[in-house]
Amino acid sequence: MKLQDAYVAERGTVVGSWTMIGYNMPASQNFTYTDPELSGGSVNIQGLADKKGWQAANNAKLNDCPANSAWTITLSEATATNAAQGSPVAYTAAVPVAASGSNADCGALTPNFTSVGR
Repeated sequence: MKLQDAYVAERGTVVGSWTMIGYNMPASQNFTYTDPELSGGSVNIQGLADKKGWQAANNAKLNDCPANSAWTITLSEATATNAAQGSPVAYTAAVPVAASGSNADCGALTPNFTSVGR
């Protein structure tokens, strides 16, 4: 998020893909990391709503968390409330929701993940 904020401070009106902001995720056998909705380049901040800018999907079942569950961080245009945090971009971290409608099985693996960026 700090790299994205620095990129926004430099560019002013857009968020960028991982390549554009200089972010490199090391290879992992346990997770597949992507920037699924920003990989095409830059996106205007104005009107930005819930674009997945970071995603980690587990490659195998982890305890009761099914394989291919995705932890995500979405980006949105900051509102007056969260703009006070100093960025025109608001970040929302979410843990996977299982078919049962609960995120308890995956959320237990990363209990503080939804606090990322706060």
